Amino acid sequence: MGARNYFGRLGHRRIGRIGGPELSAAARDRFYGFTAALDAAGIEVVPELVRTDEFDVATGTRHAHDLLSALERPGRHRR
Repeated sequence: MGARNYFGRLGHRRIGRIGGPELSAAARDRFYGFTAALDAAGIEVVPELVRTDEFDVATGTRHAHDLLSALERPGRHRR
């Protein structure tokens, strides 16, 4: 089961994503897969929940902390 189906079944509507730099072909392909999966599930991509940066643990950790400490964090929210 894909992440889209898993999170959708749990009722999540605000799904965050942390990815690599926009100049990376791999990062662009993964972002395309992310947006296509959300679109197929009828889930809107929320731009403020999408983070792009370098492929390293420190920046990924920082973005994860920022997303999860936000006032309106990713997860289940009413439409």
